[in-house]
Amino acid sequence: MDCSLLLASLQAAVSSGWHCQSADATRFLVVAPVTYPDGDHPELLVSAGDGGTVTISDFGATAMRLSMSDIAYNTGRANASIKHIAKGYGVYFDAEAELRLDLVETADRLSDQDHVGHALLRLASAMIQIDALRAMQPAVRGPRFDNQLSRFLIADRRLTVVSKHRVRGNTGKTYQVTAAVGVDPNRLIYVQAVVKANASDMRSVDHTFRTFHDVNGVVHADRKIAVLPDHPSEYDPSDIRLLEKVSTVATWADRARLVDYLAAPVPVPSRRLYDDNPGLFADH
Repeated sequence: MDCSLLLASLQAAVSSGWHCQSADATRFLVVAPVTYPDGDHPELLVSAGDGGTVTISDFGATAMRLSMSDIAYNTGRANASIKHIAKGYGVYFDAEAELRLDLVETADRLSDQDHVGHALLRLASAMIQIDALRAMQPAVRGPRFDNQLSRFLIADRRLTVVSKHRVRGNTGKTYQVTAAVGVDPNRLIYVQAVVKANASDMRSVDHTFRTFHDVNGVVHADRKIAVLPDHPSEYDPSDIRLLEKVSTVATWADRARLVDYLAAPVPVPSRRLYDDNPGLFADH
């Protein structure tokens, strides 16, 4: 064994650990080979813009992980720590609570593959180090999953998105859903984020079921989607069956499938937009 063999082994391990999936012609979801302490992999969104610009973002995933641990990332010591760590890696923590890197691919850089590669490594490293702040004493709760979901949908340029849309049910009661989304403004699909504070918390499931059940007849079943922040295996199976009676169930992990469904001119009716046995991208 020598240094050349060690370096070759390391390079092979790192190069085989990256995975990429196209969201559309200009956006790509990249999964890093490194992991958080809980085993999840950092995911990065690479967007190619006009004039050779490239933006790499965590699309708010780091802030969402902090908020789920009751870390108030937008104020006080936590916010100062995030900005300090981000600066050390040469990335920005912007006003939308996203970690971001903006690059310009000039003629000299087009042949330099390491330019984007090093940026991906820097952002993934910053995400992992900032995520370690979850060990801090819980502070004020940050934004909820529904806000994160809305921002992700709005970022897809194929979609018309109306956040916090209101719809009236058969009982006459008016409900607010996370968003009304679609490519046809006259036939929007109603999307509702489903969250739980702990394993026994059923309030969000119950609220979603009541909302979608009450709008039956007003809104067809294939135009109602309940989106879970975790894989359905993390929920009581009876809750998932309840949601599937009145809506299509999707997950944050399979959000690429979700936006493809929403962007389809005529979505193929389905009760599940997730894998029963989650694979690489559904796990992360």
